[in-house]
Amino acid sequence: MPQLIKYYHKCQKDVLLKKWRDQLELEQDYSTIEWIHNYYSTLLSNWHQQCRWCSQVFPSDVSSAKTLLDVYVDVLTSLDPSLKECCDAALKQVPDKLNFLIEVKESAKHFADSLLKIIDQSQDKIAKDSIRHLEKAIYAHLVPYVSKYSSYQESALLKRLSQLNLKKEPPANEWVQSLSLSIPQVMDIAREAKKDCLLLTEGCGYAGLLIALRGFFREYAAVFEAALKQIETEHENRKQQEDWSTFQICFYLLQNVGEVLLKIQELEKDLTESILELNQRKTGADLVDFKHLLLKDADLKEYESLVKCVTEGTQLSLLDHVTSEFSRLCSAIHHTTYQVVFAPIASVLDVVQSSDTWAQFTASHNADLPDYSFTPQEYITQIGQYLMTLPQHLEPFLFKENPSLACALRATDHEYDVVPENNESSLAHTFLAIVARGVCQSFTDKILSICQLSQPASRQLAHDINYFNNILEELGIPLTESLQQLSMLLRIPSEQYQAQSQGCSARLVAAVRQMRNIKSASS
Repeated sequence: MPQLIKYYHKCQKDVLLKKWRDQLELEQDYSTIEWIHNYYSTLLSNWHQQCRWCSQVFPSDVSSAKTLLDVYVDVLTSLDPSLKECCDAALKQVPDKLNFLIEVKESAKHFADSLLKIIDQSQDKIAKDSIRHLEKAIYAHLVPYVSKYSSYQESALLKRLSQLNLKKEPPANEWVQSLSLSIPQVMDIAREAKKDCLLLTEGCGYAGLLIALRGFFREYAAVFEAALKQIETEHENRKQQEDWSTFQICFYLLQNVGEVLLKIQELEKDLTESILELNQRKTGADLVDFKHLLLKDADLKEYESLVKCVTEGTQLSLLDHVTSEFSRLCSAIHHTTYQVVFAPIASVLDVVQSSDTWAQFTASHNADLPDYSFTPQEYITQIGQYLMTLPQHLEPFLFKENPSLACALRATDHEYDVVPENNESSLAHTFLAIVARGVCQSFTDKILSICQLSQPASRQLAHDINYFNNILEELGIPLTESLQQLSMLLRIPSEQYQAQSQGCSARLVAAVRQMRNIKSASS
């Protein structure tokens, strides 16, 4: 009997291999998908016929299902040309490689499900190892493609991204508006990629999906970066002018990136939940163990490492590279926004270090005038008025609920992190404080660059600082310690300078002494 079964195995194998060769010759105009699908149909039909024949010819102790199962494993691993060779040839011609592979895999899955259902309905008891060998033979041609899944998926993602035509010509405001409209489309593409991953890899390729998504979002971030460069170029052409239009464009771009960050966080949560759900579902004894059917050893280790990190609650951010990229982009946009706001201030502050600014206060008769006789100079009133207009320009963005912009700002600077959730007005105040601190620092630096000040000029500068302090108080922002000390040092009478400057910064004390030409006690 063993010899007869062996002979039957050889004959049946030869018949089925010949059917494959004949089919390829007869169906030359058919697609590879049609070849595979038609051959699977042939195998299913043949199984029914041969099962009946075997049960009539072989004794009852010979399992018809087991006999045919062994034949099918041998046939599927001996096809010439192999399924992989057919797929390789097709991949060189098809425009959508990923979709082609998904169709190949779905066809294999349908065949496997149908065949296993037939076997399960038979009276024969088949060992699990034999079923596993059959499954491995059915899915073997897919293993190399699943191993390269990340590159197929990334190529498909980048192709779809390029079809959105996001790289625009100037002006920047239209580009930013276009990016805003692209966000739902881009996130839909990312979610579709998750579906592709499930279809091709049954979720075993999540590690590859994460790699593909990183490449996809990195390219998307590059478009935002290009838009930012265009904003900067347009601003360069209007340098040293109040440029509120560019300021608004910057905030819109920042808001867009914040929205992307929020959507990525949602996607990340969804992926994490899917991995957990997949892991729980695959613990059932009667479920197909796709990870051992579709993954190479190295890919299996990577998959199990990912699942372990997620299931054990490790501090793992699945899309950490992506969030880091967009957080860095937020910082770059915030910096540009700051530069746009600060540019006219910097230009006005240049007069502080000019000797001409203080020459008018050298007359000796001004020395004993009371403080109220001094009025702030034009440069500092210009700066004060400019800062007082900032809140109204922030109002459209930060004086109403704006979670996207809030997310973007928190990604730029730790100062925004301490602001409570849903408190956008405090975020606006933080932005104002950052700008004001920059003005204070620049004002301090310009003062320290002054070569010489007469006593009236010193008092005038102190009065200018005091005016600036009043402006900041109205905005609810404190004057920096350095400017407070400079204001005091500039007011101290020369003869009392040594005594009353105690406790101040040694650097500031020395600088003011030099510009006021006050002799030190040791000289």
